[in-house]
Amino acid sequence: MWRYIKGVRDASASPYNSCIRLDGANDYLTLGNSPFYNVGTGEFTFVFSFLPLTYSTTVSKAIWRKGLSVNIARLVCNFSNTNNGLSLILIDAAGVQDSITIPFADVPLYTFSTVVITRRGTNFASSTNAALWPDSIRNPANYKIYVNGVSKTFSYTMNNPAGLVYQVDNDEEFIIGNRDNDSNAFFYGFFDFFSIYNRALSAEEIQQATAGTFPDEGAKGIFNFNQNTSDSSSVANNMTLLNNTELLPRTYPRTDGIVVFPLNSAQFSIKTFTYPEPLRIINLLKIEETGSRVSWSLDNLNWTTFIESSGIVNPMNIDLPANTPLYIRKNAAGLNRAYVYSLDF
Repeated sequence: MWRYIKGVRDASASPYNSCIRLDGANDYLTLGNSPFYNVGTGEFTFVFSFLPLTYSTTVSKAIWRKGLSVNIARLVCNFSNTNNGLSLILIDAAGVQDSITIPFADVPLYTFSTVVITRRGTNFASSTNAALWPDSIRNPANYKIYVNGVSKTFSYTMNNPAGLVYQVDNDEEFIIGNRDNDSNAFFYGFFDFFSIYNRALSAEEIQQATAGTFPDEGAKGIFNFNQNTSDSSSVANNMTLLNNTELLPRTYPRTDGIVVFPLNSAQFSIKTFTYPEPLRIINLLKIEETGSRVSWSLDNLNWTTFIESSGIVNPMNIDLPANTPLYIRKNAAGLNRAYVYSLDF
């Protein structure tokens, strides 16, 4: 199951920015097994904005990876167990594995985070080469991870004293949302955009990409998920969505329009949704909820309660003036899980 989620207005032909939902069961995106998506032995940048809805204490949730088999070099980005966080993992053909990790506090659940991972360097010299090591792509100092435009401190493991694994090319798939076809490892949440570069973006470009504006130079793919999976760069390839069980995609607001009540939300917790332009809100969809645990109000006094089950699109058909709050209330503590709703403009 997946959905495209509309959101904040941008300068594109579509009036809203969109994003895509992966249901954590068995669906994922693939760019196929083209060697074009290898990063080689040089610089690279990955930019992606995502909202995770769950993590596992037993297995890593996949964000993306190039390569599945255990006997090849591969590059993996995981949302790992509760003791770690988001990790970039570099594995060579012999199975030697290095990793760079930022903690969960930097990429929290129920929140959109834009992550930029860069590797800089002009060579891949060993750490024993004092002259070349400062500019080597094997040097951890030449990796950076930004979250929402802010450079984050990361921890790393380097199993080879010569430096980080640097050659991770293979002829297998580039996959978003699945770690290794493990049924427990599928990603559950939303992706707003995803882009790949064969160079390290500049500081200015990183800030622009964080805001959703991407340079074309060096792009191996720019995917805005504006109601499709097309590549908006000059490469002009497409991702393929597999195991989609929803025949008719719907569109919903992206940022403010995804309303999440976390696990510890108290009974009668209230969230608000506002938009800078007048909107007609057609429906409220219960993505992760059953029963009548949600109500809405325009004045925080008179409430309309939905009684339909999870997955039902509830008719609202209300006009929301610009910069006016719509109140969403969680009526019961319910089960020990987050509740996720989406508004349909």
